Amino acid sequence: MKNIALLTNYSKDKDLFYTRMIAEYITKKGAGYWLPERIGGDEDDDEEHYDLSSMPDDIDCVLALGGDGTLLKVAREMFEKRIPVLGINLGTLGFLTSAERGELPKCLDSLFDDSYSIEERMMLRGTVYHSNEKIMENVALNDIIVTRAGFSRLVEVKIYVNGELLSVYGADGVIISTPTGSTGYSLSAGGPIVFPKTDVMIISPICPHSLQARSIVVSGTDRIEIEIGKRRKTQKEEAMVTFDGRIAEELETGDRIEVYKAKETTQLVRLKGKSFYQALRNKIGNV
Repeated sequence: MKNIALLTNYSKDKDLFYTRMIAEYITKKGAGYWLPERIGGDEDDDEEHYDLSSMPDDIDCVLALGGDGTLLKVAREMFEKRIPVLGINLGTLGFLTSAERGELPKCLDSLFDDSYSIEERMMLRGTVYHSNEKIMENVALNDIIVTRAGFSRLVEVKIYVNGELLSVYGADGVIISTPTGSTGYSLSAGGPIVFPKTDVMIISPICPHSLQARSIVVSGTDRIEIEIGKRRKTQKEEAMVTFDGRIAEELETGDRIEVYKAKETTQLVRLKGKSFYQALRNKIGNV
């Protein structure tokens, strides 16, 4: 590693204590670092805004300093650049991150000693249509979620796989998750834990008004379509869609979201001695 970018969640490192510590250690090791200019938000704003336009072309790795949310945001911004991301947890659970703040600077030595591996993580691409017109498109490392909006008690969702109707149900929403995202909201909704390298997608209803509705695992080569069903007459927006919990778009009856495996992947840095099963034991407990 010769040049490392530092992207910090200011709400988790308000005084930049860890950011400065890491920058000093990188310099001590004879490597370089780059800090983007922060162009929006304030110290209490959990949504970071950075100017990445001046990022050097020779960046070898990006350190995401924060929690899982920070790593997910950085992953979406870095996936086209094909730069590996190492998450350092400054928050609570930090399941996706590879190192804890208490492991600094030991985890940095692993980068300089090449004691790490790169994992290619599957991403989802979602396209939103209104009246058959594409209105937005984005990617997600964890999940694409459709949830009820406003005062709607339930949203009717129709789920198609490869053009064939799979299910219709009323629920608080539905989660389309990658294996990486299977330990997130999908797990809370009753979905299975899936090994990260598995080429599948998980469809998990959120609080379905049905005893038969269950999570379903489909192939990574399948195409999923979610159609928003009927609404209450007094309500315009029936639902909303989010990508990794960050990007949102309001939906109306008849709107569709196509979800499929993205061609791009996220490269996550995994330090030696840090396994997926170890993370399950330490952060989720007996499964």
